[in-house]
Amino acid sequence: MTKLNHGRAAFKAIDAGGGERIRTIAEELAASRRASSTAQPKRCRSCGAQAQVMDGACRPCLADEQVIKAANRKLQPKRSRKVNAQGRLAYSDGSEKIDRGALQRQINEARARIAARKKRVSSAPTRQTRARPGTRVAGAADLKKAERAVEDARKDLLMARSDWEKDVLRGKYTKAQQELSLLQRQANARRSLG
Repeated sequence: MTKLNHGRAAFKAIDAGGGERIRTIAEELAASRRASSTAQPKRCRSCGAQAQVMDGACRPCLADEQVIKAANRKLQPKRSRKVNAQGRLAYSDGSEKIDRGALQRQINEARARIAARKKRVSSAPTRQTRARPGTRVAGAADLKKAERAVEDARKDLLMARSDWEKDVLRGKYTKAQQELSLLQRQANARRSLG
C-alpha cells in the first residue's frame, strides 16, 4: 500500500506515515474557490467580451471568423489532383466561376460585425453593484452615457440574427437597463439631498 496515492486523504496519511497534516474538505473547497477567483476571466481574442468564450473567441466572433475563413478558402482555392478518364493525374487550378465581389462583401461584413462588437465591449459601462462610500456620484453625463448604452443594446437586440445571439444581447440589454436605473436612483437621491 505504499504506492497507492489516489489523492484521497486516507492514502495520503498512509503514504506520509501519518505525520502529514491533511486538509479538510472545507479547506480544500476554500482553496479551490481562491484559485478560481484569482484566475483571469477568459476574453474573446477578437472583441474582448467575457461572455460565452470558447476556443479563445465568443460565439458571434467564432461564427464570423468561420465565415471569413470559408470565404478566403473560396477566393484562394488550392490546386487539386484528380484522375482523368485515362487514369492519369489531372491538375485542376480551381478555375470554377467564383463571385469574388460577393465573397469579399461577406468578409467585409463579418469584419465590420467583429469591429462593432469590439467597440461595444470597450465602451460598455463597467458593472457596479452599489455605490461605495467616497465614490463619485452619477452626473448628467453618466446618465446620458447609460441611456445611450441602453439604446444601443436595444438596437443590437433588434438586429440579432440567431436565437443564442438574441439571448446574449437580451442579457446585455437588461444589464444596461439595470445600470441606468441605478444611476437614475443615485441622481434622484442626490437631488433630494440638495
